[in-house]
Amino acid sequence: MFASLARRFGKDCAALAEAAQIALQHGDRAAVAREMHTLKGLAATLGATALARQAAELEATFKAPRSTSNEAAALAQLASGIAASDATFRAVADALDPAQPVPSLPLNKQRLLECLAELDALLLENNMRALDVFATLQREVGDAGEALADPLNALDEALLRLDFAAARTTIANLKEILSP
Repeated sequence: MFASLARRFGKDCAALAEAAQIALQHGDRAAVAREMHTLKGLAATLGATALARQAAELEATFKAPRSTSNEAAALAQLASGIAASDATFRAVADALDPAQPVPSLPLNKQRLLECLAELDALLLENNMRALDVFATLQREVGDAGEALADPLNALDEALLRLDFAAARTTIANLKEILSP
């Protein structure tokens, strides 16, 4: 599970930083602070302490009344912290769980339906093991699932946001696509 989270780390952090940039452009300091709070928690949970400190400082900056510092530049510098942490986590993930080449095989629809049922049950229980099952599902689909790319991307995004209700809706759609 750690390897899966570590591989998603950069994408998750980049999405939070982008949302913070958009909020700053709209002058919504509270939203920037919320995004930095989330980023701080994500970084701290996985052990990226320097990035967590950087996000905490930005959170405090945007919770305070306007400062004289260049807030946009401080927020932009976050990208280098994210990139450094992401590179480290990817290396650790590859060491813990090396990527296995997946041969391009025809889709086993029954196996995919079984994975979707297991994933749906885990999401219903708010069980984070769902991320591992989703990784298995992605491996099962491999390159043969081009027709499933859009719903799988939607499922990935819902899981990224931990929006399990949206993920379950997407699973229902995938089941319809795969059912005979």
